[in-house]
Amino acid sequence: MNSQSPTHERSVAFRKAPLACVAVTVALTGQLFAATAATAQVTPGHHPTPHKVPHGLQDFTSNGIFTPPDGVTSVNVQAWGGGGGGGGGGGGGPASATVAGGAGGNGGSGGSGGFTWCVIKVRPGAHYTVTVSPVAASGAGGTATATVGHNGIAGGDGGTTSLAAPDSKVLLSATGGGHGEGGNGGGSGQAGGSPGATGLSGTGGTGTCSTGGITRDGNPGSGTQGSAAVSGIVGLPPGSSAGGGGGTGGAGGQPGVADGVGSPGRGGNVGGSGYLVIWW
Repeated sequence: MNSQSPTHERSVAFRKAPLACVAVTVALTGQLFAATAATAQVTPGHHPTPHKVPHGLQDFTSNGIFTPPDGVTSVNVQAWGGGGGGGGGGGGGPASATVAGGAGGNGGSGGSGGFTWCVIKVRPGAHYTVTVSPVAASGAGGTATATVGHNGIAGGDGGTTSLAAPDSKVLLSATGGGHGEGGNGGGSGQAGGSPGATGLSGTGGTGTCSTGGITRDGNPGSGTQGSAAVSGIVGLPPGSSAGGGGGTGGAGGQPGVADGVGSPGRGGNVGGSGYLVIWW
């Protein structure tokens, strides 16, 4: 769910770390910023009374606009790119009268999206454009016919998640993970019944920020297992694909036996969508 308006002083129990803990972490990395206003009203004979700016958090699981509240001049931002989709498994090869067909190769898994975390200076009331990667498509499994097992289809690449200034300058971005390739189809029994090769897995995405900060590469896919999303300071939404985990590859189809046709390969899984969270 995309939160389109800031929620001040609300509970963030589902996060890995409360905002107070995050502030301590930020301070240790030299990234601490002032979250309360410095302007003060002075009345003769009285101590200055500062104008307090409430802390807040706003997260995005789809495209949107961030408008800093009055008094907020810098924010922490974390962004995850989308995960690559898993490739489909290859179809099983047909058997001859005496030789079984080859099993289809498994589809490759997608890589997870890159990650970045940094502090960005902002103008209260200005409109900052948030772009969040949607889920990446999964690859379909290869079909199995009386003559050959067909190759599985590759998954889609994960997209980029970013924050842009009012003048369209990109302030930070996290690119998506690479797709998993489809597995090769199994050979026919007449041709010896060789198994299909497993599809190649995708690479992890990258992160960049105009003010430095912390960046982490996404995890590459491994075999048919989808790669896990990179851990951040503020946790990812529970029960959601947000965070850019790579999709798993589909299993290859079973080979045909006794002059029979093999089974089709299974489709891969989609890559996780991106995610962006801002707090002050």
